[in-house]
Amino acid sequence: MPPIPVTINSINCQNNSPYYICNQNPSTQCPPSYNCPTTTTLEMDGFTVKLTAKARVVCGANYTIKLAVADASDQSWDSWVFLEAGSFRQINPVISNFNPFPNSVNDSTVQEGCSYANIKFTSDKPPIDTVDIFYTLGGTATNGVDYLFLPGVVRFDPGMTEKNVTIYPLVDGILEGDETVIITLVDTGCGAASGTSTYIIQDGSQFEVDVFNTRDTSTADSVLIPCDSIVTIRFDALVTGGTPPYRYEWYNQGMQVRSDSFYLADFQRDSNEVILLRVYDACYDSDSVDHVIWLIVDSCPEEPIDTIIPPVEPEEVIFPNTFSPDGDGQNDYFFFDHIEQFGRASIRIFNRWGALVYSSDQFELCGDGYCWDGRDQNTARDLPDGVYFYRLVYGEQNTVLSGQVTIMRHR
Repeated sequence: MPPIPVTINSINCQNNSPYYICNQNPSTQCPPSYNCPTTTTLEMDGFTVKLTAKARVVCGANYTIKLAVADASDQSWDSWVFLEAGSFRQINPVISNFNPFPNSVNDSTVQEGCSYANIKFTSDKPPIDTVDIFYTLGGTATNGVDYLFLPGVVRFDPGMTEKNVTIYPLVDGILEGDETVIITLVDTGCGAASGTSTYIIQDGSQFEVDVFNTRDTSTADSVLIPCDSIVTIRFDALVTGGTPPYRYEWYNQGMQVRSDSFYLADFQRDSNEVILLRVYDACYDSDSVDHVIWLIVDSCPEEPIDTIIPPVEPEEVIFPNTFSPDGDGQNDYFFFDHIEQFGRASIRIFNRWGALVYSSDQFELCGDGYCWDGRDQNTARDLPDGVYFYRLVYGEQNTVLSGQVTIMRHR
């Protein structure tokens, strides 16, 4: 508004009309375009639009407002002054909840290690100077322990009408149940009316992953592939806990092969397959599991045989499942007692990732130094303790035996 006096003669439908509101019925001065009302609720023939007076102040200091109303030339006209309630402050902010995380339960709920939420401070008008809005933090959650520390103050710069403060819940690994954060505005007299907002912090959800296939629900098994045939095996993921949706990554021999909740594959070779599944949940946590499966190709005999492993008397051949190659002279080598009575024997030993670590085509001659001493045949270094998988072929009928052995050193 220009610097003019507010009088009946200076603001009306002829002079400075953008600041005038007609309240006359019927109007004797204003044309029809002013849309003067047909009925009135106050005696006044006209009003000004809302006029704003601004001044720079120091929050907390005392100030005096002086208003003077006087007759200028005619005592017949009334003059009224209205002051807007609550207008003697810089800004009047309100608070509300807002959760930008796409998988959040609602705007008022956050989860440890996963989602976060914003306290939104909104003002209906921008401040003309910098204003600090103060708030208190209550509830059952502890500031700086259960969520990142909040200072209890948010600053509005000149011209700003909105400001966000973020609640980041912290992972503590303790099942505490739902905790609350209660934010309450503090009325300082310069800015911030009363207002309260409540948030709920939930415990984080851990999750586990397992794999099963159409032939066996265990984590390791053997599958006999018939002669000149293809075996199709379906691997399915089993996820418990976590925050859906989940993202799946299937790996076969180190290469990613699928990104769905299952993996369907065809096999036609004699090998040890290591199927790896890695799963990520909506909170970007992850878990993984190895699924080891032995694929054994059956030979093509002229006459059908009932089984690939002929019966062997248990007391004649001993198949150990553990040895301790620590140089103490006891159980330092992996071998099969009395295997030599069947003639030639060959063995292949793999680690859990399917890599060959030892092989021998004269394993029946263990007494002549052909036993496995727990070293990687490729590097001549001791292998770490753990489970290893072997494939033994022996006898005139090339009997195939698959199993596992554990290295367990005592030093």
